Amino acid sequence: FTIKKGNLKYKFLFMDQYVESDEEKEVLRSDNRYGKCCDRSIAYSLGSDEDMNIIIGYINVFGEKIIHAVIERIRSDGSYIFDYTRNIVMRKEDYFDITNFKVLNIVKNSDLKKDIELLRGLNIYTKPYLIFRDEMMRDLNKCVKRLKLEE
Repeated sequence: FTIKKGNLKYKFLFMDQYVESDEEKEVLRSDNRYGKCCDRSIAYSLGSDEDMNIIIGYINVFGEKIIHAVIERIRSDGSYIFDYTRNIVMRKEDYFDITNFKVLNIVKNSDLKKDIELLRGLNIYTKPYLIFRDEMMRDLNKCVKRLKLEE
């Protein structure tokens, strides 16, 4: 499939082609996926052993800046963006060009897997975690060290 922007054409695939569950395919083909980009990006990332990142930033939609999260899969032939909300997969450079994506933070899959139990235990919301992951983890580690010293 292709998307046009001015004189340029960009190739893309549908994300539902990469999903095994029929239920998840249905969701990706429906309107029920909007507003779930952070949660679904984390869920897909946790369910994979591939080298990937969750990228959170701003996209421009009708002149408005909207916070949005996507998955970056890194492969030998380049990096690809998996956008749950739009149900598309495309080359990272093309995706960034089309959406004018501005990166706020990148969370590595390996870091997410280390952090997940702490996140569940503290009931931290996904969007603030993705945006402020490094600062949050630094502060939480300071608190853990203080607690250990006080014991």
